[in-house]
Amino acid sequence: MKLKNLLLSSALLAGTCLSATAQTYVPSNSDFELGTTANWNFYRGMVSTGYIYSLTSTTAVPGLHTLMTGSGTDYYGGFPEVGNGVYSLKLAHDTNSYNADAASYNIAVPGTSTYSLIYQYAAVLEDPAHAPTHQPVFEVQAIDSATGTVFFDSIIVDPTPGFTMSTVYSGAWYKAWTNVSVDLSAYAGKTVTMKFFAAACSDGGHWGYAYIDVAGMFETSTTLALHAPSVTLSGPSGYAAYKWTDAATFAMSYGTTKTVTLPAPTVKTRYALILTPATGHGTVDTVYKTVDITSTLGASNLSVPTGFTINPNPTSGYMNIQWSNQPTGNADLKITDVTGRTVSQSVLNMEAASGQHQLNLNGLANGTYFVTIKSESIDYSNKIVVQK
Repeated sequence: MKLKNLLLSSALLAGTCLSATAQTYVPSNSDFELGTTANWNFYRGMVSTGYIYSLTSTTAVPGLHTLMTGSGTDYYGGFPEVGNGVYSLKLAHDTNSYNADAASYNIAVPGTSTYSLIYQYAAVLEDPAHAPTHQPVFEVQAIDSATGTVFFDSIIVDPTPGFTMSTVYSGAWYKAWTNVSVDLSAYAGKTVTMKFFAAACSDGGHWGYAYIDVAGMFETSTTLALHAPSVTLSGPSGYAAYKWTDAATFAMSYGTTKTVTLPAPTVKTRYALILTPATGHGTVDTVYKTVDITSTLGASNLSVPTGFTINPNPTSGYMNIQWSNQPTGNADLKITDVTGRTVSQSVLNMEAASGQHQLNLNGLANGTYFVTIKSESIDYSNKIVVQK
């Protein structure tokens, strides 16, 4: 097998949700579960040496772009014709020709988070013992719709490794349902075209076809709100087993269910989710989830009304809170650490509309903390740094 994958690194996104929950987003009928080919585009044509396609747009052609359903199995491979859910799409057929067939879906990637798209495929390729660029091919591209740039390209032409020889025809090699993730982190708010190709050999004497199914888009990054005590992580549906681990060593286990709730990290943390599909429906795949805690601790997420100042900040021990033009009365004064734990709590007596109060922070270790002042008419919060 010749496989070239270009996966973009995950981007971070600022947000304000209290407990960040990863979601699976399935664009309308990208998984064919409406029982139709709605929202998909189809192409047919020829292939020439080097996986060069000459295609024209067409409506779905039975035999070339075939909606599959039921419990049937592939003739050559014996694997299910449906990968996930109730429907899948079969591209091309097992007739010798120069034919090339394709299907594409335009995905409007949500701009509120970052995602990895998960698709599934199964392929059957006749082995003509040609040079790789002449052989039957299954190819998947992810394309920036605005620029035409291909940022992910998977080309499968040689039936080894990962393929199995058919027991009914030794010239055919098959690969049962396999899961692939495509990182869309850099394309939030943009449109991405996923295009799937299946083609015969460029010499016209051998064939290849494939089945495809799009499982959906798994949210890969989120940002916790200020003082969030926990984070809830959830994987894509439909897998037989889940394992959440650290992304660096895969040695630390955080849970083996689709959804886990963990204590909120104190720094930006990347988690790995190992996905094991049902038997005959793919291979083990790993996707990643980044929880960004750092950016939520910035001023953009704090309530800082005019009339309050804190200085010096950073402080080596003492800090002054000054206010002006504020309602008089008592307010709750609280200091918490980055985990949300309260380290100091008292009543701030604001006897006059303008005044000053000194905080003694000598008992706190070096680090980042948060001061909040709340009353019926005041809601103030700000970040403070102790640096001795």
